[in-house]
Amino acid sequence: MEDLGVIGEMSGVAVHDGWKPYRHYGVDHALCNAHHLRELTAVSIGWAGAWATDLAAMLVEAKHAVEAARATGSDHLDAAMHHSIRARYG
Repeated sequence: MEDLGVIGEMSGVAVHDGWKPYRHYGVDHALCNAHHLRELTAVSIGWAGAWATDLAAMLVEAKHAVEAARATGSDHLDAAMHHSIRARYG
């Protein structure tokens, strides 16, 4: 990774799949929900994990809620939606 010089030269937020070596770099980190959705799909197929299907649906619903809030000019979810997503995630 050092030889490629991509991550070592970046600043800002690194959005990735959570691979531990990425944490070595001094940037802010965020996990990629596209990776989460692929992994949840694999769990739901490979191990009949209904919980994984439910969590994937909740992540997509949260994404749509954020898009809807942004479309109205808001920079946050309303308190009820935020609470609902957090409670269901927990």
